[in-house]
Order: sequence, then structure tokens, then C-alpha cells
Amino acid sequence: MRKYLVVIEKADGNFSAYAPDIPGCATTGKTLDEVKSNIREALALHLAWLREDNQPLPEANTVFDYVDVPEVPGSVSDEVRAYVSEKHIEPARRRGDRTVAVRAGDVHKALGLRNRVPLVIQALTSGLFQQLSAVHLIKTVGPKQSTTTELWFEILQSTNGAIA
Repeated sequence: MRKYLVVIEKADGNFSAYAPDIPGCATTGKTLDEVKSNIREALALHLAWLREDNQPLPEANTVFDYVDVPEVPGSVSDEVRAYVSEKHIEPARRRGDRTVAVRAGDVHKALGLRNRVPLVIQALTSGLFQQLSAVHLIKTVGPKQSTTTELWFEILQSTNGAIA
């Protein structure tokens, strides 16, 4: 009996499996048990075909290990979104404002960033920011990527789901 390393990955609605030491041998399955059964069968067939063709059977050379990775701090974009939500969006929401303007340069300066104005603007115009903060970008005023660029947001609803 031979043993080969098998990699099983969870995909959208199913699982896939392959053996790194046996190129071209892969399969899928709806459940973990099914994909394990399928890869055993696929490996057995693949090795049988190699034998029939008088090909050498691949050696099991692949090894695996788990590596500890230090926690990765949140991205600068995450910091920008959190800051603007906390310092601009939520205070405007509490005041009952329907719109709020955020100047890219003010955010850039408040966070102590250097040469990251395009990142600030991208983080705030992203769908993720608008979804997380329950706002809708209604207009951008000023140069495309400048410290003077103002982003105007409509406040859609409070974070607890009540309409503002």
C-alpha cells in the first residue's frame, strides 16, 4: 500500500481534492466523506493506468507542516473606514443629519498618514464602507485624488436598522 499527501479544499457548495505528487489527479465531492472516497478511487485508477503504461509510480515526496503566523493588524483602509464612521458618520447620524461631507485631507492628517490620500478616497468610496456605515456616496467635490477632495454621503439608516 502506498500513501500520498492529499489536499482537500472547501469550495462553493462542495469540496475538491488533489494529490500534489500525482499531477493531474484531482476530484470533487459534495461532502467531505464523498471527496475522500472519490480521491482514493481517483488515485487507485491513476496508479493503475500508470502501471498499464509501464510508467514509474510517483514517489510520495510532498511534506506538509502548519506554520504559526503572527496576527496581522487591520489594514490602513480598515483604519480609515473605522475612523470616518466613528468621527463623522455616527455623530451626524446622532444629530439627525441627512448628509455628511468628509474631506480626504482631514482624514489623512487625523490618522497621521503620509502620501496615502488616494487610499483614503478609495477606502471611503468603496462599497464596503458604504455598506458597513449605512451611507450612500452622493457626490465627490474637488480634484479626483486631492487633500481637498470632499466626499458627500447620504445617511441611509442607523446601525441598529432604524430609518434616520
